[in-house]
Amino acid sequence: MSDNRILKISSWIRGFHVYKNCWTPTCDKILPLQPEPGNAEDKNAVSVLKDSRVLGHIPFHLANTKNRTGIATHFISKPKNQGSTEVCGEAVNRGGGLGVEMPCVYIFDGPRKHVDLLEQLLDFLQQPGNTSGG
Repeated sequence: MSDNRILKISSWIRGFHVYKNCWTPTCDKILPLQPEPGNAEDKNAVSVLKDSRVLGHIPFHLANTKNRTGIATHFISKPKNQGSTEVCGEAVNRGGGLGVEMPCVYIFDGPRKHVDLLEQLLDFLQQPGNTSGG
């Protein structure tokens, strides 16, 4: 019996406007996540990949806690944990200076105690309108 848990978070792939010439998104496509510690803007950045090529990033509020701890990076870096995203719609510009984003569901999979802690530390899940499932 596995003591793993999956946490799914509806969100957006940021930066699609920058990478739109590199890929054509298709719904239900599962893409891996990878920490990007060399990112000049955010050492806790997590990129969305396809064939080892960056296609966008997870939102800042998902990658970091309010005190700028890279919780998603820390989670994905553990050997038994995995992070991925599933594209679930068409690109849209929601305004607010965020550029064009791709709707998706982020999937975090690992030992129950790791996923439970990740969910607890993700500050934005406490805000109204954000959803998760396990």
